[in-house]
Amino acid sequence: MSGGNIRGNIMAQMTITLAFETLKAQLALAGQSIVLDEFVLANVPGLDPNTPIDRAETLPPASQIVFTGDVTQSGFVSPNAVIYSLIMDTGVGDFSFNWIGLRNKEQDVLAAISHIPTINKIKSVAGVKNGNSVTRSLMMSYIGAQNATGMTVDAATWQIDFTARLTGIDSTERLSNLDHYGDAAFLEDGYQVFKSASSYKTKLGSGYVGGLRCEATVETVISNAANDMGIYLDASWQGGLTSQWQTMVSIKASAQVLTDHVDNTGLQHYVTKLADIDSAGNVIDCRVLGGMPALERKDNAATNSEIDSSSVADKHIKLTQFWRGISNKIMAAFNARSINTAGALQGGGTLGANRTLNIKDATIDQKGAVQLADSVVSTSTSMAATPNSVRAAHVRAVDAEKNANTHTDNRVSELLGGAPAEALDTIKELGDALQENDSEIAAINATIATKATKTELAGHVGNNANPHGVTKTQVGLQHVNNWPATSATDDASSSKYAVAAAVKISMDKAIEALNRANASVNQSVIDALFPVGHLLITVNVASPNTYGYPGIWVMQGADMTLLSTKTAGGVNKITGTNTPAVPVPMHRHTASFSGNQLPNHSHGIDAYGGWNNTTPGYISGNIAPNGHSVVYSKPASAGRPSGSVSVSDTGVANATLDVRGKHLTVYMWLRTG
Repeated sequence: MSGGNIRGNIMAQMTITLAFETLKAQLALAGQSIVLDEFVLANVPGLDPNTPIDRAETLPPASQIVFTGDVTQSGFVSPNAVIYSLIMDTGVGDFSFNWIGLRNKEQDVLAAISHIPTINKIKSVAGVKNGNSVTRSLMMSYIGAQNATGMTVDAATWQIDFTARLTGIDSTERLSNLDHYGDAAFLEDGYQVFKSASSYKTKLGSGYVGGLRCEATVETVISNAANDMGIYLDASWQGGLTSQWQTMVSIKASAQVLTDHVDNTGLQHYVTKLADIDSAGNVIDCRVLGGMPALERKDNAATNSEIDSSSVADKHIKLTQFWRGISNKIMAAFNARSINTAGALQGGGTLGANRTLNIKDATIDQKGAVQLADSVVSTSTSMAATPNSVRAAHVRAVDAEKNANTHTDNRVSELLGGAPAEALDTIKELGDALQENDSEIAAINATIATKATKTELAGHVGNNANPHGVTKTQVGLQHVNNWPATSATDDASSSKYAVAAAVKISMDKAIEALNRANASVNQSVIDALFPVGHLLITVNVASPNTYGYPGIWVMQGADMTLLSTKTAGGVNKITGTNTPAVPVPMHRHTASFSGNQLPNHSHGIDAYGGWNNTTPGYISGNIAPNGHSVVYSKPASAGRPSGSVSVSDTGVANATLDVRGKHLTVYMWLRTG
C-alpha cells in the first residue's frame, strides 16, 4: 500500500476480502474482467489500525460512512499486482476517516479494506481557511492480477512519490526559521521556567528551536528538577504517512549538558537550554528572546524634546535620555538649587534617607567646612585666615624686625660711647675697637659697675608693685589697632573685634537657615512624590506624619476593597456592602399526603321494574313496555380523612453571606491637605 501527501512510517492494516475471492472466481468462469470502481471512506469509532482485519468484514453502517467516490486512476504495478487510487482536492470536505473500502458498485461487492490512523480532510473556503489535498491508494496482489482486471496502464506513469518533495519543503521552512531566529529564540514568556511551591514549571507560549516552531498551550511541570541542574527543551519533527507532521517537544532536567543528537530510530533532535537552577533553588533564565515583541522600531524612539516635556508616549529611550530625564526631575524638585562638591558628602545622616545635609566643621584633626577670618589677633583653631590677614601679619612682622634691629644698634652705640652702630655691627669689629681703645674699655667697665646684677634685675622685674611696660612702638606693634571686643551679632561697627561666642552664634544661625532651606526643599520633593489625594497603603498603624510624610493624612474606613474608575466623579466614593442581600432563586417544594380514612363518597342502589306492585321500592302502576326507572337510591358516608403535611428547614437560620474572599488586612491613609 502506498500513500499521498502525508508522509512517515505508516501504522495501518490492509486485507483482500473473502467476498472478492468469490467474485474473482465467478468472473473468471464467465470470462469477464474484474472491475473495482468505487472507494468508500468511513469514520469508525474505536478502530485500532494495528489490529489485523477480519477478511469477512463488510461495509460499516451508513451513519459512519463520510464519503464515496469513483476510483480516480488505476494501473498495474506488475503482472501480479494492481493499484487503485482516490485523489481528493481542496474542494472536498470537511470530514475525518480511518476506514477505506474498495468495491464493485454494480455487484455491490467489497473487495479490499484498509484500517488507518484518523485523517482530517478539510475543504478550502476562500478568505477563511485553506483546505488540504489527500491521495489514498490500495494495491492488491494476487496471481494474474493484470490479466484478470484487463489493465494496460502502467502505474509508474501516474503514481507520484511526494515524500522527497514535501521533505524538501519542510527542510526549507526549517532553515528559513533558523536564519531568522537562530539556534533558539522564544517569544516573550514562552517556555520560561519558574518555581511554583516545591516544583518547577514552564510557562505557556511559543518559540523556535533548531528552526522548529514549539508551542505550549498549558503550563508544564518539569519532572526530576533539582538544584544545580539545567532545564532543556528537546524538539523533533515527527509524523506519519497518514498523519499530520508536527513538532514534538519534551522538557528535561539534567545535571549534564544536553546537545543536539540523532536517536536510535534516525530521528534528529534539536536541544536548547531554558534555564539553570542554582544551589539555592533559584531559577536563572537562559532563553534568548526573539520575534517582533523583542524588537523596537527605529521610528518609535523617543526624542530629547519628548524627554524634556515629560511625554507619556509608549516609546523606547537610550540610557543618555534616561539620565537626562532623571536629571530634569531632580532639578525641578530642587527649584534650580544646586550644591557642587569636590568629593563625597559626609555628615550626620544619609542624604537619601532623611534628606538632610549635615556638613562637619573642619578642625585640626578632620576635614570639613571652615569659616574665613580677616583678623590677625584671633586664637581660633577652627577658622582659616584670609590672604589679607596673612599679608597684614607679614607686614607687621617685617616692621617689628626693623624696629628690633634699630633698637639694638642704638643700645650698642650707647654702650660704646657713641660709636656709630653701623661700624660695629659684628662681634669682630666690636672686639677690634675695644682692643684699640683702652679708655673706652674702662668706660664700659665703669658703666657696667653702675648696672644692677641679674639677681637685682630679676627681683625688680618681679615686683608687682612697680610694674614695667613698653609701648606698642617699642615692641613693633604700632600698627595694631587697639579696638575693644564685642559679643554682639548685630553690631555693624568696623572698629571692634568679635569674640568667639559671637562667631559661634552667627554660625549656629547660618546652620539653622541652611536646615530650614533643606526642609523646604524636602517638602517640595515629598509634595511632588505624595500630592494631596495620594492613597498610602501600609501595615503601620501610626500616622504617616510620624515617619516623614508631611501633610494631613486621614485613615480610611475598615472592611473596604479598591475599585478602579475612569471618571473624576466616581473617585473617593464609598459604596456597597460586604454582606449584601442575596435573593433566593425560584424553586419548588413538594410534599406528599397520607391518611387513614377514605374521602367522603356515596354508594347508590338502583332498582328497575316494569310491572304493578305496591311493595316499597317498586313503582306502582303500569310502566311502559321495556321501560326502566330508578326507584331507590341511598347515599353512604365514609367520613373525612385526617393527616398532616410538614416541611422542615435546612441550614442555619438568619445566615449572612460574606462576599469577601481571602484577603490581607492593611491600613489605608488618604492625604487631604
